[in-house]
Amino acid sequence: MSSITVVLSQFCLSQEYPLDYKEDVPNGAYYKDLNNELNKYVGVWNTIFLN
Repeated sequence: MSSITVVLSQFCLSQEYPLDYKEDVPNGAYYKDLNNELNKYVGVWNTIFLN
């Protein structure tokens, strides 16, 4: 039973950090959009280039 607990606890310790995380990130960790910061960039964008 204790070996199952150890395995499950390792899966629960995720190393995902929000995109705006300012502290040091350990090796093997990655950034993820946890706070829905990228939603403001989703959609159709139009632009006009003036030369």
